[in-house]
Amino acid sequence: MREMLKVIPGVIPKGSLLIFDSGANTKGNKEKIRESGFHYLNVGRQRRLKPYRKYVEYFKNNFRGC
Repeated sequence: MREMLKVIPGVIPKGSLLIFDSGANTKGNKEKIRESGFHYLNVGRQRRLKPYRKYVEYFKNNFRGC
């Protein structure tokens, strides 16, 4: 994850939503993501999208063109 966090700012526009699983869910990773100007959603071990749909829709509706 550390190497990916170095590459992401050059590939993805600031303000983008990064979605990751529980393997990357550390306090340090989340701090680096926010410091870099991104948003994140940790999907953990959930197997279905439904519990996260409201968060993805909120992001799509409120953060266009960031």
